[in-house]
Amino acid sequence: MIGLYSISDMLGVSNTYLSTTFKKKYGIGIAQYINSLRIEKAKRLIVNTDENIKEIALSVGFSSDAAFIRVFKQFENTTPGRYKKK
Repeated sequence: MIGLYSISDMLGVSNTYLSTTFKKKYGIGIAQYINSLRIEKAKRLIVNTDENIKEIALSVGFSSDAAFIRVFKQFENTTPGRYKKK
């Protein structure tokens, strides 16, 4: 699981500094950026594999399929299941 705390620890900076600097530079929070990358990868897996939603959720870094579905819906305005049917 990669996130703000693990990245700041790897870089040897405080999570507050990393968060503030990242948002100032890119105009988006680091968690939102990471989630956008996860959702983009998940969309490719949904279309190109036979993996189920739970397997995809775990493979892109979500701790549960429920969390994945919630975030997916925020980004895509639909559920992963409906996305697959399109």
